Amino acid sequence: MKQFDKLELEIVNSKSPINEIHTFILKTASYVIRKNVTLKDNKTIEFTVNQKILIKKSEGKFLRRFFKVDILNM
Repeated sequence: MKQFDKLELEIVNSKSPINEIHTFILKTASYVIRKNVTLKDNKTIEFTVNQKILIKKSEGKFLRRFFKVDILNM
């Protein structure tokens, strides 16, 4: 994401299957890059009617500069 002047995305401690996490990160990164979106702290994004994602900006577990993505209703 750094090459696109965007903060990194990281999901930690998720109970979702790895394939769902991978798909979610891929869709989110693609959306951010294609639409030139800036994710903002404490805002939500929705990919489906039933999936609301809360964005939290914080220090990364594996990376220093990133947005922590908390998944709600997944």
